[in-house]
Amino acid sequence: MIVFGNKTSRGIVARTGQCALGLAVAMSLAGCDIDDLLSVDDPEFVTDESVTDPNAVPLVVRGALGEFYRAYSGSGLSNLGYLTASGLLTDELQSSDTFVDRNAVDARSLQPPELGNPSDLAYEWLQRARRATIDAAETVAEVEGESDPDRALMLALNGFTYVAFGEGWCSAVPVSTLEGGDFVEGEPRSTEQLFQTALERFQSAQSASASNLAALGRARTLLNLGQYQEAAAAVSGVPTSYVFLIEHSENTYENPVWNLNNDNGRFTILGNEGENGLAFRTADDPRIEVTIQVTPQGNRLGFDDSTPLYEQQKYPNRDADVPLATGTEARLIEAEAALNAGNPGTFLQLLNDLRATVDGLEPLTDPGTQEGRVDLLFRERAFWLYLTGHRLGDMRRLVDQYGRSIDDVYPVGTSTQGQPYGNDVVFSVPFEEEQNSLFSRSACVTTQT
Repeated sequence: MIVFGNKTSRGIVARTGQCALGLAVAMSLAGCDIDDLLSVDDPEFVTDESVTDPNAVPLVVRGALGEFYRAYSGSGLSNLGYLTASGLLTDELQSSDTFVDRNAVDARSLQPPELGNPSDLAYEWLQRARRATIDAAETVAEVEGESDPDRALMLALNGFTYVAFGEGWCSAVPVSTLEGGDFVEGEPRSTEQLFQTALERFQSAQSASASNLAALGRARTLLNLGQYQEAAAAVSGVPTSYVFLIEHSENTYENPVWNLNNDNGRFTILGNEGENGLAFRTADDPRIEVTIQVTPQGNRLGFDDSTPLYEQQKYPNRDADVPLATGTEARLIEAEAALNAGNPGTFLQLLNDLRATVDGLEPLTDPGTQEGRVDLLFRERAFWLYLTGHRLGDMRRLVDQYGRSIDDVYPVGTSTQGQPYGNDVVFSVPFEEEQNSLFSRSACVTTQT
């Protein structure tokens, strides 16, 4: 089971200043204590004793932000977050790697839990982020008051951890806690229970401070529950220009898509994965720009030295930020609500209003059938929300809410590594959770949405 210590959940260190030493060594030191000058304070974690100091609260909040950013988006070459792991399981990313476990995920043939899977680290980090954000929310409420905007932010991000668990993993995710410093095993929660908890968090966030982020999180959750009109109502006030970014940097959290694809060639974007995947590379769409490097030896190949390496340009550099929630998503949610309410004209107009904001996108025409409109909706969602961690949840919804078969939605046939596609459609709970006496492996079915 995943265990979290109090200090590591805080995540950020605080440094205390000492008497400054001047550049001129001959300067008088009368105002300084020599012993104090020679003593060195190691950086310390924000502890339970100091956490109620108002000066420590921003560090607690920033620590929780860092935990969430890493868990959802990922960091660097080997650290797959939810975004990159889910992109590999779906048709967004394809493996050009030599790692057996990554190739297995790409082929929808997860390794047995005891051997581990790339999604395990994303799961652990999401659990850490879940704990860190709720701790931070409680700390802010205690020190700054329940209406403080930082509390609303922490509650909203906590809600997104439950959204990721609900969209990405089997319907048996344990949620353990610490009570009075003691670890308490958590009951596995079904997908619906995870989404219900997410709704509670987003509602609390909006009650603390009206928030576009919380509104979008709530709407995304309602969409996962098939409550389309309620989802549209939740985002009616979110401006199309709104965006909440997960930050990356040159020297800490590198953008993992850029690192794994453009830099190291571990993942590629071939498009039409498994014959039925969307044409992310070949669609000639300005929202999905993909290039290939031509060298004197020919086209650049992936890390396996055999798979063509096509490079995405959505995140063009190491420190490119990742959108978690946007006003564009709000309009897509409204379009889906219109479609399900029997208003194809409004549905199409909302999609075309968005397309009009991008040069080179022509207006869409009505396919004329409900099935064709659903295809159009999810293609538009896939292109607008490409590589932002939405695709796996949408594929599950196509099966659960729109009656499509798994083989019509998920990649089938043979993977880029020559491996027949398996039957997995969600991630498995890591092997470590089997230490939780309340968790049953048989309840974690990865072949069902």
